[in-house]
Amino acid sequence: MSLFFSLVLLALVAVSMLLISLSLRLLNKMPDSGGTYQTMARFFLIAMRVAIGWHCLVEGMEKLNTPNWTSEAYLRESMGPASGVFRWIAGDRLIDRATVGQKDTFPPQLDQEWRDYFNAFAKYYELDADQLKRAQGILDQRKADTLAYLKSKSETITKIAPFPPDLKLEMTMKQRLDEHERLLQRVRAAEAKFPSSDKDVHAEWKAAKADLAKWRAEIKKSIDAQTAKLKRIDDGVKTQVSKNIDALQTKLKNAKDASEKSKLKQELDEEQGKLWEPLADVLTSDQKLKGPMPEPQSIPLGSWCVLEFSDFLVKWSLVVLGACLMLGLFSRATAFMTGMLLLSFFAAMPPLPGWPESPRLEGHYMLVNKTLIEVIALFALTFIPTGKWAGIDALLCAIFGKAPPKPPEPAPAA
Repeated sequence: MSLFFSLVLLALVAVSMLLISLSLRLLNKMPDSGGTYQTMARFFLIAMRVAIGWHCLVEGMEKLNTPNWTSEAYLRESMGPASGVFRWIAGDRLIDRATVGQKDTFPPQLDQEWRDYFNAFAKYYELDADQLKRAQGILDQRKADTLAYLKSKSETITKIAPFPPDLKLEMTMKQRLDEHERLLQRVRAAEAKFPSSDKDVHAEWKAAKADLAKWRAEIKKSIDAQTAKLKRIDDGVKTQVSKNIDALQTKLKNAKDASEKSKLKQELDEEQGKLWEPLADVLTSDQKLKGPMPEPQSIPLGSWCVLEFSDFLVKWSLVVLGACLMLGLFSRATAFMTGMLLLSFFAAMPPLPGWPESPRLEGHYMLVNKTLIEVIALFALTFIPTGKWAGIDALLCAIFGKAPPKPPEPAPAA
């Protein structure tokens, strides 16, 4: 966590302690301010509210301090009865980036990412009209080449096999996506057997998940390689690749054997594939002095999907609700809303008996985990006026609240 966020947290703690002290002093002067709760009971209930608020606030600020944070992986790994909803929110960006659009058009998801990068590049280097035109030409060429790659170009892929050795095949991206779907359905078929206490069922599911993850990693590597061709290429790499191309072309001219020519031509194609014209080629020497453009850390608002809106709400809800709990502002309503938020986290991956345990867990749980305990505590705080004992709610009550009616004076003795 950055120094700024650490200072904000410390400042919030100091303000919370000040408000608690001030509100307690004011309430001590008001009759019946404690109600039926004893002093120590009130102290620990207030401490529980502040501690949960601190936990939520730190989690939220850590996510805000990580611009590329996303809940996609967590939601996509959701298990249990509500998993369909959470997986729908997450979507599958990787497969969307690799899937050709309708009528064989460039993948919309990848097109949006490249367009966002292109706009950030043009803004960072302040490209003029001529540079923008040249850069647009490079972008269009890269899209055309990538589309051809996604539609028809094959490459040697190690296909996952149930028994060694692994099988090496020439596969197009379409065939790789079909294999991804097959592996995904294998995982879903294994999940359909849950809940189960059979260790073989759990082992089958783990093996299917591992194979799917390995296949996805290879697809991601291929798509990232296409995206890299849009960006800066190191001058040293470009020089070395050019030398390799010249050497291979010389060997190809002198080769006489057909098999040798075929092998050299394949190597030449591979080397030429490493040499491309990235956007950085349109820059002047002065613009290049600015160095490589930092990778965009956030997605522009206009490109947001359901996942981005969900992540935004999660991050800011944790920060705002956590701060309100610490400060004792609208404490009952805040406790209820925070409880509902944490309950959604629990529903995404509940520790149900017979279901696989989340790999993120610190221990072993059945039905009840740390998140559910916090949820129960927050719902209990919904019915307890801790904010009126210590916090902004107490100050507001002390300043604007009506004084309790005085008890009637006893009637004079006859």
